Amino acid sequence: MSSGQPRALVVDNNPVLLKAISTLVQREGCLVHTAENGLEALEIFKREPVDIVFTDLVMPLVSGEQLCRVIRQTPDRGTVFIVVISAIPIAEAKRIMATISCDLCIVKGSLAEMRSNIHEALERFSRQSVAADKVLGDQAGLFERQGGELSIAGEILAEKMHREEIVASLSEGVIELNEHGKIVDINRAALDILDCEVAGIIGSDLVAIGWGEHDETIASWLNGELRGRGMKPLTIGDDRPIRRHNRVLVVSLLAVAGASYFGICIIRDITRQYRAEEYQRKLDRAIRLVKKMDALSGMAGGVAHDFNNLLAVICGSIEVAELALDSGAADQVREKLERAKMSAQTAVELVRKISQSSAYGIIDRETSDIDSVLQHAVASFSADPAPTVEIVLESGDVSVSIDREQIVTAVVNVLRNSAEAGATRVTISGHRVRFAEPLVVAGQYVPAGNYLQLDLTDDGGGIEAGHIPEIFDPYYSTKQRGVVKGMGLGLAVVYSTLRNHGGYVVVTSEMFRGTTVSFYLPLLLEQQQDAATSVTHVGNSILLVEGDEQTALVAAAMIEYLGLEVVSAATSEIALARYRQAIGNGARFAAALINLREEEDARAVELCRNLRAIDADVRIIATSGTPVGPVMSHCRDYGFSNALPKPYTLDDLRNILALGRGGGVS
Repeated sequence: MSSGQPRALVVDNNPVLLKAISTLVQREGCLVHTAENGLEALEIFKREPVDIVFTDLVMPLVSGEQLCRVIRQTPDRGTVFIVVISAIPIAEAKRIMATISCDLCIVKGSLAEMRSNIHEALERFSRQSVAADKVLGDQAGLFERQGGELSIAGEILAEKMHREEIVASLSEGVIELNEHGKIVDINRAALDILDCEVAGIIGSDLVAIGWGEHDETIASWLNGELRGRGMKPLTIGDDRPIRRHNRVLVVSLLAVAGASYFGICIIRDITRQYRAEEYQRKLDRAIRLVKKMDALSGMAGGVAHDFNNLLAVICGSIEVAELALDSGAADQVREKLERAKMSAQTAVELVRKISQSSAYGIIDRETSDIDSVLQHAVASFSADPAPTVEIVLESGDVSVSIDREQIVTAVVNVLRNSAEAGATRVTISGHRVRFAEPLVVAGQYVPAGNYLQLDLTDDGGGIEAGHIPEIFDPYYSTKQRGVVKGMGLGLAVVYSTLRNHGGYVVVTSEMFRGTTVSFYLPLLLEQQQDAATSVTHVGNSILLVEGDEQTALVAAAMIEYLGLEVVSAATSEIALARYRQAIGNGARFAAALINLREEEDARAVELCRNLRAIDADVRIIATSGTPVGPVMSHCRDYGFSNALPKPYTLDDLRNILALGRGGGVS
């Protein structure tokens, strides 16, 4: 308490009572400041020295109860004498005294009673005495005079406290803002989530809390939607959450129009869920890496095994030939050299298969009738016992641009696997197919587009569902290694051959009922078979949005090889700016390729929408190394025209750029 004139703060939203109470306090010798609501009172309290506060309870913006809490929690100001003046029943006043941090409660009454009670309050303040009775006022007589208005006030207060208790019990943080964006109320959960005290936050601007990289976004919402009456909500979701004090938060902001304008900020702490999902993503990446390394290890071991066998035959044959040469046995020398020659040729064939199984397998294209290719493959296939093979194609000429020998080898490899699985019959069927949406089957992916689908269906023993993702790994096999030289690469060659043609392979199987291996070869119409014209569009520029520098360089080189210009950008923001600049300079875009970065799909989707706003007809293609994600699997739902999984080949790029916006060939 000051040694001179007491400094008082009087707070009441009723201007008549505010004037009356402040006058009575002033006549008692106090220097008086007045405020019409709790928020205004807090601003005065923070800038002016105050010894005693007289406050109402039920007020707009910051309530009297919240004001009391803030004063008590303010460092070096917690001893301020607080007097609550409210039109509540005495019984209610006594009940709330236990929960509201005040020194005295005065029940509003007649002017004479109020004068007497304020005088008594100031006497207690000056003595700093603690009386047993902390409620002053003859509420019973006042109730008779005012016909039950005090009961109504009590009900209003009780209802308000009930609402506040509900909000306080929520697990989500709730912050109430006035129309200017000032914080006027906050529940316990929000204080815990934000790790702050009520005294430091009530009355401050929402942005002052500190939202990291989202400060500017929230400030923009306050200016445009709350203060500016735009009234649009804002959600900061888990795709790009707020990171604050080692917590991960999502926030929803709502502007509300009723009797007055105000805002609500709802905060949800998703730290545990987000970290669990982040851990799972890291674990999935680690598992993929382990599987990849296992596959490489298996391939290395298989190659070493087969080469060692071949080298043993070659070296042994040469040594025996040398011995035979010394003894003059020419026929035996010739036999051993022939055996060494055959082993060397087998080694050459193994190297060729390894080359074909890489992403850079050599393709010697020619336009071929698929029926003649399949007939050649069946004629080249041999096994003991061999299943019966039937070819059933849809009517009409079906021509594709392929490397005949590689496709024949791929078909033979599948037929050989069917024979080893005990199949007695294989049916090869073929038809044209169009996917308006990407096809996802058991984790296997085929982008939207037009294809020749070849189904090789057998009646063999089938493959367990859990093994299907592994069957294309190099040297993955249930057979004894080395029984057939180089066979460990058979299905790996099938997969890579189709990918090098811009196609895909999907396997479906049921134990003891057979397996279907489906080839999807891009179906090129006559006007698309010429590479020089296959990417003719309304424009000659491609927007390439790729954050990885090396990937961007390779993709740009492929696009330029197709005769198109490239506008590259590493981020969505840069991409949008360069796109607008290029459009302004008269450029016309054939398409946009947008990479989906893990955990940042929402930015790519937002960029897609922004590009559509500039040019509604531009073809926008999503690319990703995770082809079965929600955006890749349902690209149309997110505004994309098509999806292209990584790694993609020059043929993939040529074919997807040759498709119309709807995924079909015009």
